[in-house]
Amino acid sequence: MGLFSRQPTAQLQVDSHLAGDLPLIEAAHAGAAQGLGDRLAELRAQGRWHHRHQLIARAASPDRGTGWIEDWARQSTGNQDALTTRAVTEVRIARSSDDRQRLLSDASLVLEAARDRSPADPTAWSALFDQAHGLGHGAERVRELVMEAEAASPGGFAWRATVVELLSARWHGTTEESWDFAVGSVEVDPQSRLVLLPSYAALSVLRREPDELAEQMLAEALPPARNYLESCRIDEAEYVEAVSSIAARLVAATRRREAPAYLELLGDRVDSVVWSTVVGPDPVGVFTQARRTFRSS
Repeated sequence: MGLFSRQPTAQLQVDSHLAGDLPLIEAAHAGAAQGLGDRLAELRAQGRWHHRHQLIARAASPDRGTGWIEDWARQSTGNQDALTTRAVTEVRIARSSDDRQRLLSDASLVLEAARDRSPADPTAWSALFDQAHGLGHGAERVRELVMEAEAASPGGFAWRATVVELLSARWHGTTEESWDFAVGSVEVDPQSRLVLLPSYAALSVLRREPDELAEQMLAEALPPARNYLESCRIDEAEYVEAVSSIAARLVAATRRREAPAYLELLGDRVDSVVWSTVVGPDPVGVFTQARRTFRSS
């Protein structure tokens, strides 16, 4: 039976794809960061940058403050994973603060240290783009950072996903520039999750100012994205996050024709951080409602 023939009250699996990692984050917030540090180092050594990015994004919660990460950084002087996690945390806290400009400027030292320690780290570059955006830096600075990141971390998904949005007409560029950047990113590694980025570019437009060009972009972008997702192993942590990233964007753009297929790929699983980033503070509620209303024809 397909997803949409099930009862809508079916038990949801919230963040089950990271079940083995989430206790490490809770322990780190409680002052015992060694387990999280070991896990981040393991993922980095394996080249599983985006799984690592997911954990850092969850650990870097503004409401947890910086005490835990400062203790970890002192105990692990120069450790790349502690540096990156601290950099992301400081940017997150700064951007949610009333004193945003000062705190973002103060974060420069740790951001640059994280980048310099491991130039290939896409999460460190993503934090640098977030800082530049928060400081109100213009298009010229964003494009300078793009050139630096392309040289140091060419296959980095996290920073490229940030740039797709920053180069859109909403911020520092145009629909065409964002699309060209996304398509060019795919050419770096057509077999990787970079193939999702053109869908991000198209759906960013369709969510805000839909037009014929964006419709054409989405029609071109979705088939390779779908092929990539279906080639992933369903038990991989990256799978639920990646499918959620497309499904949430389709739902946010009210794409009733395309969304059901991606909700079907998710089944009862949901990545709460991805959905909250795209749809707001009630990710599970929006996901549940989408399963009720976005039905196959």
